[in-house]
Amino acid sequence: MEPSTQNFLQRVAQKLVDQHGSDLRKCLVIVPGHRSTIYLKKHLGNLLGRTFWPPRFMTISDLFAEMSPHKLLAAERAPFLLYAAYKKTTADQEPFDAFWKWARTALADYNDIDNYLVDGKQLYQNLSDIKGIEEWSFEGDGLSDDQEYFLEFWDMLGRLYHQFQKDCLAANQVYSGLLKREAIESDRWQEIPQKWDSIHIVGFNALAPTEELLFKKLSAADNVQLHWDADGSYIEKNWHEAGHFLRRLAKNFPEIKELPATFGSRTPKIRVLQCTGDTSLSKMSAELLNNTPVDQHDQTALVLCDSSLLVSTLSALDTKLDKVNVTMGYPTNNNTVYQFFQTYIDLADMAQSNGGSLPISLFSRILKNALFRLVEQDFEVHVRDATETRPEKVFIGGIQDKLIHKNTPRIRKSNWQQLRTEQAIHRSLDLLFEPTLTIDALIKQLQDFVRIFRDSDTLDQWNTEFLFHISKALNKLGLLLEEFPLVTRIKTAKDLFSSMVGQQEMSFIGEPLEGLQIMGMLETRTLDFKHIILTGANEGKLPANSNRQSFIPYDLRKLFKLPTHHDQEAIYAYYFYRMLHQAEDITILYSTQKDTFGSGEKSHFIDQMNIDFGYGPKSEEVVVSPAPFKSASEFSMLTTPTIQASIKKSLEWLSPSKLNSFFDCPLDYYYRYVLGLGEPDSLEDNIGHADLGTIIHQVLEDSYGELKNNYFTEEALKKMLSEVGQTTFEEFKKKFGKSGFETGLNHLAYHVSVRFAKKIIEWDLKEVRAGNKIKIIKLEMELRQKIELKVFGEKFTTNMGGFVDRVDEYNGQVRIIDYKTGNADKKKLDLGKDFDSLLGGGKPHAMQVLYYSLLYANVHPESLPLQAGIVSPRNLSGGMLAFQANGETTINQEVLNRYKEQLGLALESMLDPELLFQHNAKSNYCQFCEK
Repeated sequence: MEPSTQNFLQRVAQKLVDQHGSDLRKCLVIVPGHRSTIYLKKHLGNLLGRTFWPPRFMTISDLFAEMSPHKLLAAERAPFLLYAAYKKTTADQEPFDAFWKWARTALADYNDIDNYLVDGKQLYQNLSDIKGIEEWSFEGDGLSDDQEYFLEFWDMLGRLYHQFQKDCLAANQVYSGLLKREAIESDRWQEIPQKWDSIHIVGFNALAPTEELLFKKLSAADNVQLHWDADGSYIEKNWHEAGHFLRRLAKNFPEIKELPATFGSRTPKIRVLQCTGDTSLSKMSAELLNNTPVDQHDQTALVLCDSSLLVSTLSALDTKLDKVNVTMGYPTNNNTVYQFFQTYIDLADMAQSNGGSLPISLFSRILKNALFRLVEQDFEVHVRDATETRPEKVFIGGIQDKLIHKNTPRIRKSNWQQLRTEQAIHRSLDLLFEPTLTIDALIKQLQDFVRIFRDSDTLDQWNTEFLFHISKALNKLGLLLEEFPLVTRIKTAKDLFSSMVGQQEMSFIGEPLEGLQIMGMLETRTLDFKHIILTGANEGKLPANSNRQSFIPYDLRKLFKLPTHHDQEAIYAYYFYRMLHQAEDITILYSTQKDTFGSGEKSHFIDQMNIDFGYGPKSEEVVVSPAPFKSASEFSMLTTPTIQASIKKSLEWLSPSKLNSFFDCPLDYYYRYVLGLGEPDSLEDNIGHADLGTIIHQVLEDSYGELKNNYFTEEALKKMLSEVGQTTFEEFKKKFGKSGFETGLNHLAYHVSVRFAKKIIEWDLKEVRAGNKIKIIKLEMELRQKIELKVFGEKFTTNMGGFVDRVDEYNGQVRIIDYKTGNADKKKLDLGKDFDSLLGGGKPHAMQVLYYSLLYANVHPESLPLQAGIVSPRNLSGGMLAFQANGETTINQEVLNRYKEQLGLALESMLDPELLFQHNAKSNYCQFCEK
């Protein structure tokens, strides 16, 4: 059969006109969504060409609401009514904050049970029996108290379901599933066919049993017609996801089996584009729309599988496109206004749990929020002068900069009051540091923020609309908590706020019948376009992941024919294939960017088109980001007189890290020491590697401090071992406060620090027990000297300095010891017979211990010959890893003289006027700058 030249809604409109002419007042049209209504009215107008009486349009939810004598229970009130039923159901009651954690899951299950006409008593009896079997013991042992409590919970869920039903009906407020069940099990549906001359049910696919039963009863009347929007090719194939629901419906509506199979009768142009990430997806989608011929605008739709791509796509559109209609909602949780309020509540929740102590990185998020920045006059962005140490670096001043330089992972009330100004926006954050913070005070403060932002007159119209919706939600939340004074934890209030605002979507204003259309998958129902751009077609987005929680296990859901994740996949398959019905060309874009699980997987629907119908693309095009970043290996820098002067200035002070940086990667040295571009300042909740090393060094200094100039004894070292935990605790307390390392990564870091310190003490104890005599000479010894080197045959004076972790005497031999919390490599300390290898970039440990040995020997020449090496708790089995050259582990004056020669050669390399600063491809340190 040849496919019709009319699209689906045009065919429906034609039937309405053929049957009723221009007076459609006594017609009822039931549609899946309001977009279908808009297009049906357009097609009716085109067919009639004059003024006409339109039919009554309703969604299926509207129809059930009209049938029911009950009011629909507001979603935010449902948990409180359920809690009232819960208190009637069980004597062992949890407080509302604990109940709330599982109540939402129970509500969703109850809604499914009624919407799918399941016998709730039988289902929960089965569930209770299953859980009882799981807890049963072959040995016949009695159940523990915890097991008894566990089984009581499953028994209670069934009782709670029936009590909640009863209470809802008595209060005349029912949830959606119960409203539909109660309506369909009554006789009120019989009034519907009698009220209308004709009823048209248009474009449905996935129906719950309540909806299917209603349509079945209605279809028995002579004046009811059903219009199915599907293709026989995927209905006939029993294995095909797209026809899953239609095959099930065909048992009650046999006409579905007669639908024509038109797939394969035409071959639309289909191409697939691989994009390198979300930004590339948005830019390419916008470019395709920008290049769409004007005469195709009304027949072109951009369908976004991922709503988070909406704003970036709109931003990339050509401003000349004056007719673009957005029918999908913008997710509220992506908006700056919402994110500010959500972050503030997160902080308040933490403050309530931590006595007014807050993690500095989360607190920093609120300071950096764009909305906060708009109204905070003290935060100004400025650019440092190019003559300063870090040229042309844009940084945020004011409080944010001060917090970074405080170098503490948590902030308290005293810290904040020292930093903030007297601005209202600053004072509004004072509440976060109150350990007795209440929910009433929090909501009042949030409402104050609404007024501050509104009065500041800094928001555009779009964000002002968001602020209005948040204000309404806060007022509603305040009234709800006043009516039901059950919430004591801010975490619960946050969840309620999120359910009221964060899961909503804001609508755009546009002309739905003209110009280019931008929509989500759901909005494509019943609509047909000739030109489709499908963006974000990755697994997890097409089909979307189902993150629904349920107390009813999968096998029991299958038994009682409740919805599972397979049903959601079938719904998306139908949406996808239905889009192809009338399309002449379709462009599909997906991202190859790695996701959390390590793959950027395209939707399986893309390959399935070709396998099922020989209908898909034969090849894929790769779209590269329009402005890819250059890798570091593509950059190089020639030495100029100005640069050479900067290098010479940078060599006024030498350090092992500076020397190792140059030989490891000259380009890294150029950025770090010539331009002064260090690592970006940041605020972290968790301890970093540098801070961890500092704490371990300080613990060792504190522990060994009492033993200076005294030989180690077994008793003294054992005492140190018993006290090292408390010593480490005190150091962590200085950094994080008492509660800043009780949990999480900082807690692990604390135990790692204790273990590292213990390993070093245990190493010394082992040496003492073996009969070796060890005495501390100096800990954390600071050394600073001017050193003369020969560079290009002339004297060159530089400053050298640093801190030696430990200088000790081992059986009369002086040792220079450097602690390392990371791994130490013995090969990086061995120069063999070739001192030139010191400048090859592969001997950083040797460079460092020789550096300290030179400085120490200059002050204490009597110590020569000495030893120097690395001690790392990670590989202490072989003791200290000692520097060696020519097989010798002692450092004498000859070794130090040769080292000074190598330093002079190093400076000659750095000051070479023809030096080319370029990336060293073999460098392990900066390997990621190539990507």
